[in-house]
Amino acid sequence: MPAPADALAHAPRGELGAEDVRLGRLAPLQARIAVDQGPVMRIDVPAGPDAGPCMHLVAPDLAEDALLGQRHLYSSVGGWAPLLGGGFGNAIVNADEPEHTEQRRIAAPAFSGPALQRYLPRIVEIAERELDDWADAGRVDLLPAMRRFAFRAIASGVGGMDEAARDLAYEAIGVVLAGYDYLSEGREAFLERASVARARYLDVIAADIARRRAGHGGGDGTMTDLIVQAVAPGDGPRDAAVAYLALLLIAGHDTGMITYSRALHELAWRGALAAALRDELAAAGATTAASPPFETLDRLPRLERFMLEIGRRYPAVLNLPRTAAQDIDVGGYRIAQGTRVAIAVGGVHLREDLHADPDAFDPERYAHPDSAKHTRPFRYLAFAGGSRHCLGMRLAQIEFKVIVARALMRFDIEPARPDRVEHGGFWVARPSGPMPVRLSPRAGGG
Repeated sequence: MPAPADALAHAPRGELGAEDVRLGRLAPLQARIAVDQGPVMRIDVPAGPDAGPCMHLVAPDLAEDALLGQRHLYSSVGGWAPLLGGGFGNAIVNADEPEHTEQRRIAAPAFSGPALQRYLPRIVEIAERELDDWADAGRVDLLPAMRRFAFRAIASGVGGMDEAARDLAYEAIGVVLAGYDYLSEGREAFLERASVARARYLDVIAADIARRRAGHGGGDGTMTDLIVQAVAPGDGPRDAAVAYLALLLIAGHDTGMITYSRALHELAWRGALAAALRDELAAAGATTAASPPFETLDRLPRLERFMLEIGRRYPAVLNLPRTAAQDIDVGGYRIAQGTRVAIAVGGVHLREDLHADPDAFDPERYAHPDSAKHTRPFRYLAFAGGSRHCLGMRLAQIEFKVIVARALMRFDIEPARPDRVEHGGFWVARPSGPMPVRLSPRAGGG
């Protein structure tokens, strides 16, 4: 039997430039090639730290293999290395087996139901403070506003970090995650800036952990407290718990800022949908002053459908980055060891053979009797899947519902500029431009 054809040389190929990536053309291209020519394709990374050849897997069964059944063949360490660099360490997000499974076991109590219940009041308080700032401003650019909220929510509301340390960490990590403008700044200049900022970020986290190791602030039941209890300090230059918290803070807020900002921007453009959600919230007891108990909020069907459709149409991670840990035979092709691989979240979500009218934003697609197929594992990948499903999924859902519900009840929200914003990015989503909105406090709120 002949060997499978080399994937880089023979698989269907899509051409994409940096501007195409910025304007959100990658996922539609993936979906179109998958339907017309098959789900294994080559679309190279056009710019950035890992520019060059890349194979894409754009089908639920291939995602299931890569995230579950054959996950040992796909390296997260190799996948995330060009994007995060090596300075943060390897923990959960960018770890391979068997370390990944053990690290998830250690961190899981910090994301359990009882822990989330403890975090909830602090998350609500942080959301209200953020919205107070919005009321004073009258206009906000949603992406930086939601980055600030999401980082505060996970660092202080979940992690228990004090405000001074949190703000230092936030400033530092912003430099790293903003990336570099390859058109105007040299790569080496950016790496130098990012290295200084990353060290400062890690120093803040290490100091918080050291304080807890010394007996100050322990026992508060926060994510930091639970992880410090579970992870021995180790004998490296930094406490072993630092990598866990550094990467969880990054993953938790960076994906959150995309999802929450997209949700509110969509509502600014869709007044009828905003009104319908507001009516559902009011019927459940929400007012301009307060939301009903989260148990009630969590059961609202229209809000749930809206959240699902935001995750499908605007996934925070467009492609899960991997490298082939060895030669892999998939879909009639052989992907050589070391090749970059993209597990296509956005492309799967836009396949017309999987989702009717996939380009349309339609939360009611989840109201039909057969709607369960739309969120079937690996067909809906907003939180990845299998053994690599997002550990903080429920936390993200709580934050989503809290911030959306409170913003809707407190404000009428309208777009502040006439142009729509594309869902750009290659690996992690980045809007193609600012998302400013105007805010009018509703009677009795703000």
